[in-house]
Amino acid sequence: IAEVGLFLLAMCFLLLAFSTSISALNHHLVAFDGVPVWMRSLFQIVIGMFPVSNYYLFEEEPVVMAFLAVFIILVFIFLLNLLVAQLNQSYHVMFADMKGVARLRRLSVICSVMASAPKSRWTGFLWSLGFEKRCEFNEGDVGIAGGLQVLEPASAVAVTHDSIKRYGGSTAPTMPWPAEVEPNDIEKERFDRLEKLIIKSMKSHKKNGHGRHTSSALGSSIMGSSAMSEDSSQGSGNGSPNL
Repeated sequence: IAEVGLFLLAMCFLLLAFSTSISALNHHLVAFDGVPVWMRSLFQIVIGMFPVSNYYLFEEEPVVMAFLAVFIILVFIFLLNLLVAQLNQSYHVMFADMKGVARLRRLSVICSVMASAPKSRWTGFLWSLGFEKRCEFNEGDVGIAGGLQVLEPASAVAVTHDSIKRYGGSTAPTMPWPAEVEPNDIEKERFDRLEKLIIKSMKSHKKNGHGRHTSSALGSSIMGSSAMSEDSSQGSGNGSPNL
């Protein structure tokens, strides 16, 4: 609504500006004399109701024809395209906020329903969720409590680095965590190359659906890279320069 209002405001400004400018010219058009007459004529041009026969009268006045040409260009090319661009941008903004507004409205509905629910029923619902139970990251790997566990296929998201850091030993606050050993540049580059190969193979597996062919190619590529790394390490450890 705001964009349409700005468009109408700009249209009124152009109608007033061009009607006063054309009426101030020294022309010989007796039928088009005065600001109200030109405002009505320009408005008819905008909505497409201006008689075509009246355009022939403007051929005798090239200055008036030039003003009308500039007015038509500003209205039908500049203002309309500007209105379309503003509506498009407002649609993108509304679409970005649509999901957040829907969630806020859903939360308001939930809060209004919770106010009318009995306390015993709400307490039973909370106990049924099992927030006091610890969630398992993997089988036997017990994590923290206070959440709901949702399972997904392992191939849905490719995770090559575990974000959970595990350290053995005492959990006393006075005992510092051991220093993490960083791999050297050669091993890091080799693992990065292997990681890219795994992600690429998984994407091709999802795209083509050839599971057996992809897994065999992945296995052969990993074995080949491992063999090459072992050969390079043995060559660097056992080789001697020839003098």
